[in-house]
Amino acid sequence: MTTTIVSFDVGSKYTGYAVLVAPARLCAAGTWIPRRSLSYHEQLLWLVSRAQDLLAAWPPDVLAFEDAPVSATLAPHVPPREVTLMQRFVGALYALALLPPYPVVWPLAPTLWGTRLCGGPHTKTDVAEAVNTRLQTAYKGDVYDNHTCDSIAIALVALDLIDKYKHSHKCAARVR
Repeated sequence: MTTTIVSFDVGSKYTGYAVLVAPARLCAAGTWIPRRSLSYHEQLLWLVSRAQDLLAAWPPDVLAFEDAPVSATLAPHVPPREVTLMQRFVGALYALALLPPYPVVWPLAPTLWGTRLCGGPHTKTDVAEAVNTRLQTAYKGDVYDNHTCDSIAIALVALDLIDKYKHSHKCAARVR
């Protein structure tokens, strides 16, 4: 049985997405950039529409995304309207998980996925190098691909955590 992970790096202006099929095959990845000329509500609906299309094309077993405590980490740097857009998009992801195939929702804190992937404090370049090593890709972690790269990293960490969970349950079953 294969596991399909769809992941998102939700940002205030850009949203990265990735589709990873176990053991580690990257099927789709990119960054969505809503036009700034769209109203706030139109930007949100545009993102949700893209997410619906992605989930329809790649029905996930796991829906993972970066779950940053937006109010604490972004408030001084990001306008409240953009913080609200991020929060509402995350809410929409939870709502989409209520539809078939009913994926497991896995919010991952930035410190968790970044540290787990890179082994400690990291930069966008470190994340890109770790993704490139695992998948033989050529991301740079620069302004052009960091959201895509982060969403792939989130999917890889979700995959690692699933493997760890499966392994720990197999070990527990052998002990019984």
